[in-house]
Amino acid sequence: MYQKMLVAVDGSEASYHALEAALNLSKQLNAAVESIFVFHPQLHSQMIEKHVTVTDEAGKSQIITLAEQEEREIQKRIQEIGNDAGVTIPYHHIIGNVTDEIINAAKKCNAELIVIGSTGKGVAGRILLGSTSAAVVEKSPLPVLVTRK
Repeated sequence: MYQKMLVAVDGSEASYHALEAALNLSKQLNAAVESIFVFHPQLHSQMIEKHVTVTDEAGKSQIITLAEQEEREIQKRIQEIGNDAGVTIPYHHIIGNVTDEIINAAKKCNAELIVIGSTGKGVAGRILLGSTSAAVVEKSPLPVLVTRK
């Protein structure tokens, strides 16, 4: 049925739930799962102007942008979810129109199914109540599975 799935992750709990749902489905179908995080250009440009100090496990501090911090946290959580499931989840990061880039990435990696959470991260995600997932469903030539937490 589906040999490969692409899961859109944005750092929200709903997106991590979508990743877990895709992994559960992938076990039943013996399918591969990849993940993508798309930064909207305007949000990315705002987040690269702000910096934070982070300390690694060895106690070394470094200054990084908020955008880097966001991506690191998302990538780490994807890796943790994959480790819990006993798989490595390929991760893609793109800056661009969120809906278009999710669909383009699915085509590029030959995914046969896009999996996405019903709502996204942040105030805008809550106000728009899943505008990204609705747009992906509307525009995608591929099947889209929308999960609810």
